[in-house]
Amino acid sequence: MAFDLSNVTPEELAQLRALLEKPDQRSVSPKPLTNLNPPMTAKGRLFRPHFEWSADPPPEGIVIPPFPRLMWDAHGKEVRIESPEHLERLSKAGQLAGWTDRPPMANAVSEDDRLRGEIAMLSESDREFLLKSVKDARMANLKERMQGLSNEDIAMLLPKAEPAVKASKKEQAS
Repeated sequence: MAFDLSNVTPEELAQLRALLEKPDQRSVSPKPLTNLNPPMTAKGRLFRPHFEWSADPPPEGIVIPPFPRLMWDAHGKEVRIESPEHLERLSKAGQLAGWTDRPPMANAVSEDDRLRGEIAMLSESDREFLLKSVKDARMANLKERMQGLSNEDIAMLLPKAEPAVKASKKEQAS
């Protein structure tokens, strides 16, 4: 977008320059953050432990405390473990069966599990509609592939049709 400044008077240019050079105007660039620490709780502790995943051991002299720490179940539910006693109490109560120190987003999810999860989030009517549309799509695909087959080929592909009503025991005995 180009501006034609040929029609601007020297007075208007001076006013524009004065507006742009005012020292009390806020700078265009934001102030950098000075405090990058997470917020504290009322008790003065961090609300949630901070984790940095790394394959490298911590530098020499730095000890990473094992508590507080987070654990997750297979569905992504999170629990904060405050101390070794807290961990032991939950373990004895059987509440940590299947829990891990590894967050669920770090686990590889198979395509089948992802699909199951998406289907589980659907309502019952949406699931029925999805099942019907998948069946219809399969039938359309099958019909399309069978278009060029001869009657003999189709007869060999299709299983023998059984009678819709089976003979009763009396008819079979006679």
